[in-house]
Amino acid sequence: KNSLLSSRKKAMRICLANRRKGNSKGKLYLGSNQFLGCGIAGRAVGRPEIRKFVGALHGKRAKKGVFITTGVYSTDATEYVKNIEPKAVLIDGRQLSEYVIDSNIGVDPMTTYEIKKIVSDYFDEE
Repeated sequence: KNSLLSSRKKAMRICLANRRKGNSKGKLYLGSNQFLGCGIAGRAVGRPEIRKFVGALHGKRAKKGVFITTGVYSTDATEYVKNIEPKAVLIDGRQLSEYVIDSNIGVDPMTTYEIKKIVSDYFDEE
């Protein structure tokens, strides 16, 4: 799972960089049998786009791929990837924002909270 998470972080950084450069779509081979697809969509990414991506995975003999969109995926697209090989991970705009914040990309912490617990035996008499 850690390697998939690091792949997601790498993929997220690549897609964000591509977006800044104005590339809205693309497929990139990451090596180690991993493949990345990016889509910046004004509409839901559907099953046809994901099927093309999975075809590209097969063409590169990749074992897994990550497809990232700033939009959403259609129900057909999410159902399609559940039972296919190679494994295709779909990251939508909501998940992407969570990963961006969790990875501290483009954000600055505003407030830090300290959480304390009570030491229950501190006030016990000896």
